[in-house]
Amino acid sequence: MAQHPHIAGNPDDPAAAGARQPFAAELWGVTRHYRGRIAASVLLPIVAKIATVAVPLVLKRIIHAFSQPLPPVQLPLYLLAGYALLRFASTLFNEWRDLLFARVTLSTVSNDAQKTFAHLHAQRPRFHARRQEGAYA
Repeated sequence: MAQHPHIAGNPDDPAAAGARQPFAAELWGVTRHYRGRIAASVLLPIVAKIATVAVPLVLKRIIHAFSQPLPPVQLPLYLLAGYALLRFASTLFNEWRDLLFARVTLSTVSNDAQKTFAHLHAQRPRFHARRQEGAYA
């Protein structure tokens, strides 16, 4: 079966050579450029999960401290403050992850959109006329 000249699998098509570039190579380029942000984006959810797991443990200690016949005066206050900080930290670390990774996501999407736009502009007018781009179906 003969291949269509504009299909990316055609070895004679020079535009197909760029289309066959492995996705992993492009992904590696992005990860190499933003490796610090990506590493932080991987570590921050782990820290957030640790904080989330620690919340019930601190709450258990608070309840245990208040159930004593003579509760220490300062211990429950420190535990209450720690409980509040852990609850806040679990949310904060996830938000930091989103903030750090947003630049990576936006940059990657922007670069891919620019490549696609440049590729469409590099096509011959006949390509666009055959596709009837912009026409109503």
